[in-house]
Amino acid sequence: MKEIIEVGESKKYGPYSPGIKSCGIVWLSGQIAPEAGADIKQQTNASLDKIDSLLAAAGIGRNDVCFAQVLLADIEDFSAMNEAYGEWLKDVAIKPARAAFQAAALPGNALVEIVIQAVEPNCCE
Repeated sequence: MKEIIEVGESKKYGPYSPGIKSCGIVWLSGQIAPEAGADIKQQTNASLDKIDSLLAAAGIGRNDVCFAQVLLADIEDFSAMNEAYGEWLKDVAIKPARAAFQAAALPGNALVEIVIQAVEPNCCE
């Protein structure tokens, strides 16, 4: 059975759910925050704040994230994004696997989009 994960009324750029939870697995749609400003760190931090809210709504947290996919409008922003992302994970013992790459264009003219996959603790026991 699938359960929709959402928090408040966030702007959507298409027909999708902000997150889905099924059988202990959580998939979060790509989170963007162009409204946070024109700075990659601001947008990264705001996207990660949205992810924190969605994870909390799913009953899990950063320690349960298994994979992150980071899409950048400009790969030259990698270091600045990575600094903000690393700070977000500073207290996480086992960092998630991750892929990061440049995309031709992101919705809403965002500079960064972050997609998350997580697993509820004890789901496999």
